[in-house]
Amino acid sequence: MHSITIRGVSPSDAIGYKSQLIQAGLVLDDDFSWAYHPDTWDNFTGGTYDKYVVFQFREESLATFYQLKWT
Repeated sequence: MHSITIRGVSPSDAIGYKSQLIQAGLVLDDDFSWAYHPDTWDNFTGGTYDKYVVFQFREESLATFYQLKWT
């Protein structure tokens, strides 16, 4: 699997990216998978980690195309 990470996105933006993939004819859990990670508080350092979404693609060419398109 080939993954791309997009940082600082809201949950609705992440769902919008997923919808673009489905509208393009890709199949969830076959051609790609995705996971959204919300802001996370770190009790040790007292800081937060920014929210992000990770898309994993079966084909490297799709990962490259969407990384260029979305970033």
